[in-house]
Amino acid sequence: MMRVLNEDDVVGTQFQLFSSDGAVLSDCLECQRNGELHGLQQSLSFTQWVIENDSLCFLNDNTRLIFQNCVGSPGSFVLIAQCLKQEGAEETLPSPFYILQQKTLKPVEQENPNDLLNQLRSEMHSAFSGLSKQVQRIDQTSNLVSRRVISQFVRRKIRCVFIVHAIETWDSLHDVYKEMQHAEDFDPIVVSIPRRYPGENHFSHEDMVHEGLRNSGVPHFRLTSNPERLDDLDLIKNLQPDVIFRQSPWEYDVPEAFGAEAINFARICYVPYYAFMLVDDHFKADKPEDHLNQHIDQPFHKHCWRIFAENETVKQQALTDSTLCGANIVVTGNPKLDRLRRMQDNPCWPLPDPEVVGNASVQNTEHCENNPSFDDALPDGPLDTEAGDQTEEKPENSRPFRIVWAPHHSIDRRWLSFGMFLQTWREMLAWAQEDQTIQIVLKPHPALFSKIEGDQMLSPEEYRFFRETWDSLPNTTVQDGGNYSALLAASDAMITDGVSFLAEYQLFEKPLVFIDSGEHVPFNPVGQQVVKGANSVADVAQARQFIERIRGGENDPASIYRDDVLKLLLPYPGKSAQMVVQAIREGLAAESAGCDFAV
Repeated sequence: MMRVLNEDDVVGTQFQLFSSDGAVLSDCLECQRNGELHGLQQSLSFTQWVIENDSLCFLNDNTRLIFQNCVGSPGSFVLIAQCLKQEGAEETLPSPFYILQQKTLKPVEQENPNDLLNQLRSEMHSAFSGLSKQVQRIDQTSNLVSRRVISQFVRRKIRCVFIVHAIETWDSLHDVYKEMQHAEDFDPIVVSIPRRYPGENHFSHEDMVHEGLRNSGVPHFRLTSNPERLDDLDLIKNLQPDVIFRQSPWEYDVPEAFGAEAINFARICYVPYYAFMLVDDHFKADKPEDHLNQHIDQPFHKHCWRIFAENETVKQQALTDSTLCGANIVVTGNPKLDRLRRMQDNPCWPLPDPEVVGNASVQNTEHCENNPSFDDALPDGPLDTEAGDQTEEKPENSRPFRIVWAPHHSIDRRWLSFGMFLQTWREMLAWAQEDQTIQIVLKPHPALFSKIEGDQMLSPEEYRFFRETWDSLPNTTVQDGGNYSALLAASDAMITDGVSFLAEYQLFEKPLVFIDSGEHVPFNPVGQQVVKGANSVADVAQARQFIERIRGGENDPASIYRDDVLKLLLPYPGKSAQMVVQAIREGLAAESAGCDFAV
């Protein structure tokens, strides 16, 4: 454990001093009460010691060893030091780091005498690792500063790095990336990294991100080294980005090397991965002055140079709820919504029609399910919002009714409390088993299954039974991955208990069923308007009854609200990606003219 150092800890105590490579530099080092230091080898000219700001310092006229990290319990501790030289000092020291270990250790009762040594090694490694990371960041950033001074005179293009940890939400950035690809003044670069979602305790899934980007024709670097190290940050900094996009504000989801503090050497930009902020700020503090709006005022948001908001409502809320009073927010609309709207002309359904299985005319579903392409609807050139290749389909009444089931991951009632999977999975499974005239594609929130397994929300037997049974049915499947726009376009209706799809699915102007938990956080005014475009029910039985009425020819009663919802969702139809790129261009130009601030 970490300890605060004081004079009584060091006076009268004998130490051993090691260099970072393990060489013994002193076997009997003592700090005298008068401030003198005895027992150092001649190669180290430190003669005095002092405690400053809870740190033990060895010093001479030109150099200091500052022991800032103290680990261990009273009677046994280890200190890690970094060497700091005054400007102009020519003194050469054996090592940039030093380890000071108490020589006479407090006896401990342990069966194995190596246990104490192993414990000390572990504590030393932990403290030394933490100090090394801090020094590495300082070195990286100082090197970058000198490089960027040169790059301003050499590189004319705006280099933008997209850090992608969730292929499922790449839709929010894909059009921005494509727009930059076709812009003469931008140089976009994509990197894939591992992630960690709720319920998971380690980083993984970079291979999924890589496959999604590869199948979409997006060239990218793969950053797959140990997430606990900062090595991959070296590569990001060596790219010398002017702008960095990250996909979400949740620091838990990404390795430390890509946290907001680590990447703020460049201008951080953010397009919200969810289509709209539909609920009240639900993270309430005990004291009003401690309140933090998690939608727009997390530490990540404060590090952002630009946040691209959906509409003026978000901007106005930020005036009062964000520390920066919305100064870093630009209203552009959400590129994800433009993309979803455009993809309604490019449907692709992963399940074949049962009556034509085995026939040569069956649609190739391998492309739909395993090789999703984000560019199916895009021409070769700058974005054309009117473009789209119509896919010929059978009439709806001559094939099974297609349902997308999209359950949310907030199933534990400690957060948003929208998720109803624990209450609905058995009935949804039974429905699919009983009615072969429907097809259901399960499109779960990316964190749903990791949360169920990691937090044991279902027993292993229940979870295995559901997945094996669902996967075995001819009229059901699961679709993971990023390009769900083609899936939604090919569907006839959606059943969801989530938040984002309440807005996103309405872009396709099809029946939307919202299973209301009755316990979720309240909708804000925008959410109250958006949810009118969905048909709210309490359970699967009511959802099933609604679908049967729609299949019987009844009109969708919520469709009368859809025009108003679409106007809210698409303030600048088809232009969001262009507006994001232009905002970056103008922001950098304003900085060069000295007219902008840097967050």
